Amino acid sequence: MGFVFLQIRNFNYKKLVNFFEVGVGAIALTIKASRTLERSEPKKEKGYEMKILKERNLIDYSGLELAYIGDAVWELELRKYYLQFAYNILKLNKLVKSKVNAKAQSEIYKNVFDDLKEEYQVIGKRAKNSNIKTFPRSCTVMEYKEATAFEAIIGAMYMKKDFIEIEKIIKKYIKGE
Repeated sequence: MGFVFLQIRNFNYKKLVNFFEVGVGAIALTIKASRTLERSEPKKEKGYEMKILKERNLIDYSGLELAYIGDAVWELELRKYYLQFAYNILKLNKLVKSKVNAKAQSEIYKNVFDDLKEEYQVIGKRAKNSNIKTFPRSCTVMEYKEATAFEAIIGAMYMKKDFIEIEKIIKKYIKGE
C-alpha cells in the first residue's frame, strides 16, 4: 500500500493507491479518492506578480523604452496589414522588412511629424535626442535617430491605446491613401 499526493490544475486530490499483481505480471491499479477536495493557491515566485503593465504616464517612459515597444507594434501592424493580401511567406517577409528598417521609418517620420499631435511631437523629439550608443552601418546616424523617434511615437500611441492614429499612418504612408 502506498499514499500518493497528486496536484492537477491547482486542485489537490488525495488518492489511496493499492498495487497488486494479477495473472502474468500485470499490475492493476485501484484508486480511491478521498471525500475532501482542497483548493491550493498557485505558487508565487519571490518578487514576481503577474501584471500586464503598470499604469504609468507617457512622460515616465524614456524615448528608448517607447521605441522598444513601438518597434514591435509597428512590425506587428504591418504584418497584419500585408497578411490580408494572401501573399506567400517570402513575399510577406520582403514587404514587411522593406518598411521595418531605419531608412523607411526615417522617411515616414519626416512625412508624419508635422501632422502629429503636440504630445507625440514632444515624444518624437525626446526619443530622437536620446543617448543611443551604437548605430548600424545600413543607414546614417540621423536616419537611425529619426527611426527611433518614429518607433517611440508608435509606442506612445500604443501605450495610450490610440490605435486609430497608428491606422492613419498605415493608411497614409503604407497604403498610399
